[in-house]
Amino acid sequence: MLVEKYSHQCTSQDISFDRLLREILNKPTTLEFGTFVENLLEKKTQVKAVTEKKNEKLGLFTYKGGNKEGEVARLVFHAGLGTMNCFRFLLPHLLEQNLGPVYGITIQDMDRYCSIPANELVVKLGTEYANTIVEKGIKKVQLIGYCMGGLIALETARELQRLEIEVEDFLLVDSAPVPYDIEESIALELVFITNYFITVEDVYSEITNQELMEIIMHIFSSYGKRLHKEDFYEIADKSKYKKATAFLKKMESIPIEQRFKDYVATMERLGRGEASYEMLLSNYHLYIHSFQASCVDAEPYFGNIRFLEATEPLDFIFTQTDDMKAYWNDRVIGQIDYIPIGGNHVTCVEDEENAKTVAEYAKKGLENLE
Repeated sequence: MLVEKYSHQCTSQDISFDRLLREILNKPTTLEFGTFVENLLEKKTQVKAVTEKKNEKLGLFTYKGGNKEGEVARLVFHAGLGTMNCFRFLLPHLLEQNLGPVYGITIQDMDRYCSIPANELVVKLGTEYANTIVEKGIKKVQLIGYCMGGLIALETARELQRLEIEVEDFLLVDSAPVPYDIEESIALELVFITNYFITVEDVYSEITNQELMEIIMHIFSSYGKRLHKEDFYEIADKSKYKKATAFLKKMESIPIEQRFKDYVATMERLGRGEASYEMLLSNYHLYIHSFQASCVDAEPYFGNIRFLEATEPLDFIFTQTDDMKAYWNDRVIGQIDYIPIGGNHVTCVEDEENAKTVAEYAKKGLENLE
């Protein structure tokens, strides 16, 4: 395995195993990852200084390629997990277009990220990223934001306008806020694992997605679009939901470490990727913080947006289409073009053909410039 190849060499440099795993997500090709490790090993005396410099900011702008002489910088914002892994199919297509420099924006300090109050996080990131763009001397941008990344891109765009940086094109990809009162619970765990192409029925055979979705959506609608842990207990005696309620109680009785080991085992069994359960659990805590931060009441944005809307349903995704569109319609003072694309909330970017479609729409946004 690639990580194992380098882990021994990196021990003396205090580079943790989880650090190597995360860098694989940010630099998913063998060449990119190998270059990253070799550069660290070659600069032993500079490691401390580089680390201190990185810690100054939450986000990291990584030049992925593309024509550096292009007038418009193309910025791809991280989603809730903070990496570029979900764009592993999209980025190569953007680079092939050679329409300008492409930058991936990722989170480099997860501990600081999670220490910032959720209700302040999106605005803080948007402000920081806009200032970084100015520091890099970028004058014109194309913003590409998927999922939570769209909310961060919106705040960045608002700040860029104040700084008189031109937003030439703004592309949102199924960017869904969370305008609901949803507490951390087993239900959110079930949402999280869909990011790894598995669902609860893949992990535990005694329940189906449909049975769990019925109880979750019943509570969601009955309690005014909220989801609290105690709500499940209040309907536990209803015969229709006894099986699902019993299953959720069983899940709660399983230690969280074991649940995440079960998720990892399922991913490996179904060929859905590799990860340590420690890393998956760490990503879950990050995801929860991002999920809570996505409940943001953004200020208005004066400009036009194109919105690529995934057309296929996905179990355990709470944001409803009407609520999503109402959110953006209320905050964008300009034209919004809603464009249907293939895939569900995950596969609209994490499928090679769908990612190619997204890249083509990104290309059109720059081709249409006067």
